Amino acid sequence: GIGFIANVIPAALWLGAGIAVFLVNLRALPRQAKPFHPAAQWLGKLLFPGILVVIQSLLLLFMIWVVLKVDVVHPWALACTIVSAGLAFLCLISAFTFFMGDAGKALAMVLLALQMTSSGGVMPVELSGSFFATLSPWLPITWLAHGLKATLFGAFESTWFVAWLQVSSVGICAAVLTMVFGQWRFVSLRQLRPRLDL
Repeated sequence: GIGFIANVIPAALWLGAGIAVFLVNLRALPRQAKPFHPAAQWLGKLLFPGILVVIQSLLLLFMIWVVLKVDVVHPWALACTIVSAGLAFLCLISAFTFFMGDAGKALAMVLLALQMTSSGGVMPVELSGSFFATLSPWLPITWLAHGLKATLFGAFESTWFVAWLQVSSVGICAAVLTMVFGQWRFVSLRQLRPRLDL
């Protein structure tokens, strides 16, 4: 069962980031935030979901080290990989939501299903068909599964850094795109509660 960790952790991180995004009205800010720099607006909006994602990542690490007692080859690299991936997924899902509303949330969940079949976490992606094998190298969960196998078990000659860099780059790109091209709706404080927003 320990061998399935590389497939279960990415799903948990993606779902956790998705739920954290669902808790806030991501496309609106209070009118008082209008004069702030776009980076400050973005950071202020994602502070609470970001804290939740970090807590979730730490709980996953606790489960791996303490509850399951997995003999991790590179424990600090594993911690860095899991926390960074959780935050990268938060940035990516929040970008989908920011630009597409609730349709972006739905797209994030469809992408999770697609990535789980294409990541090679459970079985080699070559056994999943040519469509999934072609798609696999372009998906962040594929890179995360690679990084997790490298940090947990020393697979791929322990080359976790490249996978970590790829997943982190996706999050950074999503964050920059949101800050540069995103348009906030500035509303009163009473209107900030989460609601259906297409």
